[in-house]
Amino acid sequence: LRQKGEHSYRQLESALLEKTYPSNKLIKLRMSYLPIYSSNAARAIVFVLEQLEKCFDSGIKLDGKGTVEHIMPQRLSPAWEQVLGADWRRIHRESLHLWGNLTIVNQDWNNRKLSNKPFSEKRQELRSHGLSLNSHYFKKHLDTWDEAAIKKRSDYLADLIAQVWPYFESKPSPKR
Repeated sequence: LRQKGEHSYRQLESALLEKTYPSNKLIKLRMSYLPIYSSNAARAIVFVLEQLEKCFDSGIKLDGKGTVEHIMPQRLSPAWEQVLGADWRRIHRESLHLWGNLTIVNQDWNNRKLSNKPFSEKRQELRSHGLSLNSHYFKKHLDTWDEAAIKKRSDYLADLIAQVWPYFESKPSPKR
């Protein structure tokens, strides 16, 4: 029976290798600059982030009730504009929907606890969040949430994605 399972695994691996999947390096690059969020993509984003949460083995599940939270909010307050600096319009436009600026919380947190609060307040809430994906990352010393911080978190999430869905680095040699 084990041989049959091993054969099935090899067949699946061969079939997947025939497809064109992006490498870990390409995923990391694209996560840093290609916007992902849209209302149509929200469920897929929640799914991916829930899978990344499993890397921490926290045992906490959102049970399909997770919602996407923009760390830098969709509508900027004057305080956010000031933090982002003179180029705030470009930074907001280019960074808002990147992976690094997105996380998951439940709907109640999204509406009441986080909303459009300044980063210092959001960081405190995310540090104490039940999901390790949030609490682990935001316990790090982060003074500000800007373009560089969003890129750094995109890289962090890309590394987690590579752990959950590793890329097949080489194609198997054909059997004769």
